[in-house]
Amino acid sequence: MVISTRGGTNKFNFFLLLLAVLGDPRVNQNPGFLALGIVFYRWHNVQAASISEQHPDWSDEDVFQAARRRVVATIQVRRLNQT
Repeated sequence: MVISTRGGTNKFNFFLLLLAVLGDPRVNQNPGFLALGIVFYRWHNVQAASISEQHPDWSDEDVFQAARRRVVATIQVRRLNQT
């Protein structure tokens, strides 16, 4: 994204910088959806750090996929136990 400063500030481009990028264009339309996305994004990073410590010989992609599986499992367990 390019922010042009010619002719004054470009408010639209500045606003776009403030938006969160979580892989879904609707994420900025609903604060609850945004908060949940951030929680799981951070949970993924916690899981990736844990896996990386346990398996230092794994590639970044392997660590990412293992953390992704753990996060998806967490979401599924939370959803199934919600009823």
